[in-house]
Amino acid sequence: MSNTARPLRHKRIIATETMPSPLTSPSGRGETMDNSAHLPARHWAVHWLCAAFLAFVSIVLFVAAAFAQDTSVMRRGDAAVTAFSGTKQIGEVPAGLHSVDVTFININGSTLQVFDLTSLGGAPEAQLANAPVKFRVTAGEIGQVFPIALDGIPGAASDATNIYLGATSAFGLQIVLPDSDGDGRPERVKTGHPDAVWMPGQFGLEKGGGPGSIWKVDGNTGAVSLFATVPGNSGPGLGDVVFDPATGQFFVSDLDTGLIHRLDSTGAPLDTFDHGQAGRSAAGLPAIADNGARADIKSPTFDSENSATWGFTQPERRVWGLGLRAGRLYYAVADGPSIWSVSIQLDGTFGTDPRLEVEVSGTPAGHPISDIAFDSADYMYIAQRGGIKGSYDYTVFADSKQSVVWRFKREIPDDPATPGIWVPIPDEYAIGFPPDYRNTSGGIALGYGYDPAGAMRQGACDLFVWSTGDSLRDNAEYAAQLAAGGAAIIHGLQGNDRSLIRPDNEPPFAAYFIDYDGKFDQPQNQGHAGDVEIWQPCDPKAEFGFYAPTPYLPP
Repeated sequence: MSNTARPLRHKRIIATETMPSPLTSPSGRGETMDNSAHLPARHWAVHWLCAAFLAFVSIVLFVAAAFAQDTSVMRRGDAAVTAFSGTKQIGEVPAGLHSVDVTFININGSTLQVFDLTSLGGAPEAQLANAPVKFRVTAGEIGQVFPIALDGIPGAASDATNIYLGATSAFGLQIVLPDSDGDGRPERVKTGHPDAVWMPGQFGLEKGGGPGSIWKVDGNTGAVSLFATVPGNSGPGLGDVVFDPATGQFFVSDLDTGLIHRLDSTGAPLDTFDHGQAGRSAAGLPAIADNGARADIKSPTFDSENSATWGFTQPERRVWGLGLRAGRLYYAVADGPSIWSVSIQLDGTFGTDPRLEVEVSGTPAGHPISDIAFDSADYMYIAQRGGIKGSYDYTVFADSKQSVVWRFKREIPDDPATPGIWVPIPDEYAIGFPPDYRNTSGGIALGYGYDPAGAMRQGACDLFVWSTGDSLRDNAEYAAQLAAGGAAIIHGLQGNDRSLIRPDNEPPFAAYFIDYDGKFDQPQNQGHAGDVEIWQPCDPKAEFGFYAPTPYLPP
């Protein structure tokens, strides 16, 4: 998910000149008068004491700002990434059972990690880049999460941001029965049962979480708390979460009901937008109400291997990816798929003008669009994720391959024959080495550019496209060329210059790759990577670092 609103900009004042002396010549032509000879000794003492004090204050402020930046959860340019937290076998395998029957969600595994992307060790040449993990949150704390939103902390000297994470079924729905034989572990089941409960690590139950949970990670302290609970979600979870800096509120898509929820800055619900009713009606299409399907884990009709039993609303009203641009909320509908938008009024409420922006019906497999992003050049980026799949053995959570990252450009001038303002024929990026280079897992974000040595240029905004994917460097044809750059089985991130659209960079040799979990031997896994967001305050002066203001020296 993603947060596609432009991040809040925290401006720093960089003094490039000392202030001129207020004493000028009577001619008025600006020549500075030399009055030093006329200053008594006590005035010189005051002068130097003031200068020393101001210099000391400047140094203290500089050190304080640098310390605050170093201790924040995310600094500018860092990437927040979600993924499946992995599994762990508990105890011995009893006779008559398979090892997978005693394998559970790893509650100590990371479901969110923050990567430092500031120095990637050279130009992008398809190598596995060194991006240290600087912060993590486990499944035991919050369960499985997919969408990410960033809000920025107003006035923070460190450009810090809070992180918001939405509960998900994108990594399966696992249920168990309470321990009945005294072996200290619950019993795995595939279908619903009157005693069934969610498996530990599924939804952060210990902290009051559930399928509608939104979690907050404090950007300064790293403290994790339950921010909000979207009402009425039975199991499908949330599609996307975005923060709107213009109105200070959040928008959340609900895969159970199809509603887009509007929350205030504290997480309190405000109102909802119903595409199935309002959006379709505005386009002259028949209104479609929610089918009322529920994920009932107490019923034998629930099947953890069949996502059709998990309570998703119909494709015609199912909204996943969200993005913000020019006072409108863009949202992706599974039917088609397609991109729509609705205006956001000055008071933050939804407008009454929903419209179809672009049909995205030409994708290879028609997978849902799980993320939308916009850059400063007014391109719209979309990422698909394969249809959600159940997996008792935890291997495949999404239909593999044939999920694209596309970029749409503005129509200039607007073509009245098209429904929205976007050229319907998009550009495409090659994602991953497995053919046909369509291996995204559904996350997309824009980040800073890099110099030839692989150092981030923090004033070069929106120059890199980052996307999530699985088995990103796995290709037998190019195995020899890729071997020097690291392992082939990379579940994580690909980053490349935004100008490298297909057929350029096909296959993506001009790219960085970042692994999420440090395991390079699981090629069978699909859909294990989730969403990505880059914290990118877009201030060109930031590339030159922090400078303490030059102290004013009184005459």
